[in-house]
Amino acid sequence: MEFDKVFGLSLNKVKKIPTEIVKLANQRLAARMDKDWQKSDELRQEIEKAGYIIEDDKSGYILKDK
Repeated sequence: MEFDKVFGLSLNKVKKIPTEIVKLANQRLAARMDKDWQKSDELRQEIEKAGYIIEDDKSGYILKDK
């Protein structure tokens, strides 16, 4: 946190994404890899309903707080 004070990054204000949301995101990634688009869409909706946004990228996904 000393590093944070020097650079003013406000790392202490960063929210940790709940484990349950990460699990849903991993399930969604697996569904996408299996080309199960319906399951993937259902999981995306569940993640968004919980207040998070999931974006796909080359390394898998990015989760953001709404």
